[in-house]
Amino acid sequence: MQLDKTELVIRERGILDLLDISLRVIKRHWQPLCVTMLLGGVPLALINDWLIGWMINVEYSEAVANGNLMHVFLYPVHMACLVVIETPLAGAFATMFLGRAIFMEELGVRRIVKNVLVMWWPLLWYHVVGRGIVLVWLLYAAVPKYSNLSVFEILAFGFTACYCLLRALRPFANEIVLLERNPMRASDSTTMTISKRMSALHGMAGSDLFVRWMASAFLAFLLMNSLFGAIIFLTGAFLNAWVPSPTMLRIFLPLSMWTVAMFVTTSRFLNYLDLRIRQEGWEVELRLRAEASRLEVPNL
Repeated sequence: MQLDKTELVIRERGILDLLDISLRVIKRHWQPLCVTMLLGGVPLALINDWLIGWMINVEYSEAVANGNLMHVFLYPVHMACLVVIETPLAGAFATMFLGRAIFMEELGVRRIVKNVLVMWWPLLWYHVVGRGIVLVWLLYAAVPKYSNLSVFEILAFGFTACYCLLRALRPFANEIVLLERNPMRASDSTTMTISKRMSALHGMAGSDLFVRWMASAFLAFLLMNSLFGAIIFLTGAFLNAWVPSPTMLRIFLPLSMWTVAMFVTTSRFLNYLDLRIRQEGWEVELRLRAEASRLEVPNL
């Protein structure tokens, strides 16, 4: 790894520039990004289908016959809540790939998985427990089937909204845990732990991070609707099926959301680099570290 030779020019960028570069990075590395997103996304997608897939499965015709359409219409909202709250965890392998790809270091899938699993406990603690994925799962598991809007669903909506606010202000948990690899606890008060690093990195940039999150979320919403709309158009044009079937909703709606999750993961990583450049002069640090590594005298 050569710290002063990077795939992207390390400099400050605006939000529109970062969003544009995110799409270019996906275009260039779409194969490894798809593979790494599948590693994290497929298990979570299966859990989501187990939790709320009943809302539009073949049995939903009974609910339609009884005039109970509430869950049929709310299924996209429920799925969006789950995907939004799970995206950082699903993007862990993709974040590890991007962290190495920026320095033009090629990693195989096996090595990426190994590097992520080394930090499995902090990763699960900060996402599944600390940021409430397990709580949302429990709420959806408790939803009564084919009933009206339940209190568990309302709580899931509210908790997801609170989580989105937290993630907007402190979005870079993956990058800090996986790439910087700070410890969770330390006996020495001077050691930079994960919580201290999160406060130090995010503390002074709250308003800017929130605006960038809003821009990314708006673009992600447009991209998801464009993808799913294109799928509906193609099935309508070639199969004359203009009304999405339950099977189509269960497969292609989550697929559209997870595809956009890859864009969100890439955009977040590039915003992390930009924040470090703005606050810490990261481009200067990389050059100094690169020169220091060249001046090191090998041990005889």
